[in-house]
Amino acid sequence: VPAGGDGGAGGGQPFVGATVVVPPAARACEAMLSGPEGALSRVTFGDGVRGRWLPRGGQHAIAFRSAADAAIAPGGVALTVAGGVEALSLSQVTCYGADGTALDNTQLSLAVQE
Repeated sequence: VPAGGDGGAGGGQPFVGATVVVPPAARACEAMLSGPEGALSRVTFGDGVRGRWLPRGGQHAIAFRSAADAAIAPGGVALTVAGGVEALSLSQVTCYGADGTALDNTQLSLAVQE
């Protein structure tokens, strides 16, 4: 995991790895991540996950889906965050099930990678 350096992206804070925790019934999700500019430096998608990340200052749109009709595995959506996941908040979350319909009351969460 890269270090934040001195005043570059991350404001000199160390970067930590985090993952997006996805409900087992979800096959695809879209959400907004908000935080200080530079708090989120990278989003990567693991094997079996296809996705996009669109950063705009402190706002980050992410959308991802399972490449097969299967739950998105832990670690399937990974983040590199300056200072810790507390700097980010998730909003406007919508996840979709295997039949393509939106799941009711879906929530995503962030977890620090061990």
